[in-house]
Amino acid sequence: MPKPDISFLKDYRQALYALLIGFLLLAVLSWQLNFKKTFNLWKANQKYKERLEASVHSSSQIPLLEKQKKQMEASALRTYDRDLLLEKVSEFCKNNKMLLLNFPETERHDANNIVYMTNLIEVQGSYKDILQLAYLLEYSERMGAVVSLKFNRVEDRMEKKTWLRGSIILRNIDT
Repeated sequence: MPKPDISFLKDYRQALYALLIGFLLLAVLSWQLNFKKTFNLWKANQKYKERLEASVHSSSQIPLLEKQKKQMEASALRTYDRDLLLEKVSEFCKNNKMLLLNFPETERHDANNIVYMTNLIEVQGSYKDILQLAYLLEYSERMGAVVSLKFNRVEDRMEKKTWLRGSIILRNIDT
């Protein structure tokens, strides 16, 4: 068998570099053409096995999910009652020496078969008291969700007084 002609390689270092470059080129090509697809399929297979395992044990999670559902329903908003809302706001304003400036009629909006009821509550008082009222309505009493809270500093130049005016927009869903 004749020996291949490698006379273009001057010494063993060039031969070693050529062999190394050839090996790297072979490794990159084999990765791109074969091993990459196999590795991605193996990862996808592992993910599907995990999902299958989770779905097998999902029937045992039903009581836990039902318990979580009951907890969420218990913490849901109350049914909407405008008179109760007015009573709570008036009582809070009276106890904290605030002034209820405006409490107009509830606006109703229908979107995607859901009726949203929006209330505007305007009060005059300190920053802390207005924030406490918003917290009371949304979290303590669960009267609705505060979607907007705006503060305005109002000046009376005749009496040379300033006070803070808060506008709370409270939204609820009609059931």
